[in-house]
Amino acid sequence: MVLNILKISLTAKEQYIMKRLLSEQIEKSIGISPPQENYIRNIDSGMTTERAKRQFSRENKKYSIYMRVYKKDPLFGLIYKLSKS
Repeated sequence: MVLNILKISLTAKEQYIMKRLLSEQIEKSIGISPPQENYIRNIDSGMTTERAKRQFSRENKKYSIYMRVYKKDPLFGLIYKLSKS
């Protein structure tokens, strides 16, 4: 069931703040994500920072989709909705 009761207009700054808060809550609830672990491992194994960041970005996008679509994690769903608007 979807309720479309709450309509809120957020400024860009408010959206940024909300996304940061949700991101911090995700970190508290799951700890270090697999893409973050791989980023650290890649840097430790000698990969350049730029290449490790690109790899992290790809992996993190896939992980976010997995958590939102397949695991139905509400925090990832909220971040997605904020980034769409």
